[in-house]
Amino acid sequence: MIGSIWLNGGARRGRSRSWRPGVALMLLVAAAAPLAGPTNPAAADDPAPTTGWAARPPVQVARAGLDVATVNGSILAIGGFDPNKPDVFSSVEARPVDGSGTWRTVAPMPTARANAAVAVLGGTVYAVGGFTNDQTLDTVEKFDVATGSWSSGTKLPAPRGAAGAAVLGDLLYVAGGSVTVGPDDDEITASVLVYSPLKQSWTSVAPMPTARWRLRLVAAAGHLYAIGGQSDSGTTLSTVERYDPKANTWTTVTPMNQDRGVPGVVAVNHGPDRLIVVVGGCQFVNGQRLPFLRSTEVYNVDTDQWHPLQAQLPSGRCSLGAATEADGSVLAISGGNDVKDTVTATADVDALTF
Repeated sequence: MIGSIWLNGGARRGRSRSWRPGVALMLLVAAAAPLAGPTNPAAADDPAPTTGWAARPPVQVARAGLDVATVNGSILAIGGFDPNKPDVFSSVEARPVDGSGTWRTVAPMPTARANAAVAVLGGTVYAVGGFTNDQTLDTVEKFDVATGSWSSGTKLPAPRGAAGAAVLGDLLYVAGGSVTVGPDDDEITASVLVYSPLKQSWTSVAPMPTARWRLRLVAAAGHLYAIGGQSDSGTTLSTVERYDPKANTWTTVTPMNQDRGVPGVVAVNHGPDRLIVVVGGCQFVNGQRLPFLRSTEVYNVDTDQWHPLQAQLPSGRCSLGAATEADGSVLAISGGNDVKDTVTATADVDALTF
């Protein structure tokens, strides 16, 4: 199943579940074309100043399709896959938000997977759904930082992979993704689920206006933001939609400058500004892959404006994680690396101060 993340760049209803991650990524590379993504004319013309990307200690296991969580002063890199091997990972690594940035191995997930949706609720890390080599998962597993152990959580109503996850208040939200709807049938969804740890159950809330998978979901200023992703047609999206939990409604806000699938996304406070930082990502047009993105853009939630940054990643990167260090620097963590049309998993971790 994980190969569907890469093969032709798009999911299709009724698609076969016989994909393999390594072969699919190599096929994806062959489809690359030097096209440019769409621009957003409403965005600010002048890029915000930056001081550039600086290398940090790499992760121990290079991986694409990971997700990242920050909990109790530690950053966790969770799951993923190697694009050149038929493997998905159960491995988890951690590093402190400050200090040297050296990664160490912690307890692995019970279930190996890639493109799980990960978020932190009440000090517990939730890994939701995702893909193995040949199936979509309804599995939910929880990591207790105090004990350093994983346990099973309440399963999803249906298997779902490449969704977005974020927490608002005391609820866990999971949006979009590729959902299993029949024995050999998966579809891209706009649906949104919410999990209550008090009730230990999943319920539905208002769907996003746009069905998509390979998106990121992030909480900022009391709202959820669904960032980018990929449509059922195989084209990546610049679309951004905001969820108001009090009204149970979604609103379309200013789109990104570039369409992006599975970028690194993190919310940060920069002085008085409340920002969402979006790093790298994949681009597809009708299933045809474009070179991975090196660019970063920043959204101001109060002004509803996107600003491109001058600093570029050392190479194009997709399906990566993002987090912040203690000083507010943004980390681009592992992911798929794109150099001269060759895609590999990278162990690189880079930090951006702006």
